[in-house]
Amino acid sequence: MREYKIIKIIFLSVLIIFSTSIASAVTINVPGDYATIQGAVDAIAVLEGSTTLSQPYIIIIAGGSYVENVLISGYDGNSITLQAGVGIPDINGSMVIEDDNVIIRPSKLKGIEIDAHP
Repeated sequence: MREYKIIKIIFLSVLIIFSTSIASAVTINVPGDYATIQGAVDAIAVLEGSTTLSQPYIIIIAGGSYVENVLISGYDGNSITLQAGVGIPDINGSMVIEDDNVIIRPSKLKGIEIDAHP
């Protein structure tokens, strides 16, 4: 009976660790981890070793002015979320999103105009 309890505890521990690692996303902070939004996007391919994402990524963009052109293209697999952090990010430039797996939160970020095409 005691062996059964030990096996059950080990199984449940492995299950919890496995499910936690699947559900967690990698968070990248701009400008904390990377100075630019494009730098954060480009870093994802380096972190993954390819453009096929094995886990979701969240890029948190702090308030401030970002003068850059951002291109998100060629990624598949899990999602990339662009999320406003503290303050309002103001992107002075362009943002081109060519992938279906990109999420923007909130849906209105100052300086980002979303034009969805079917």
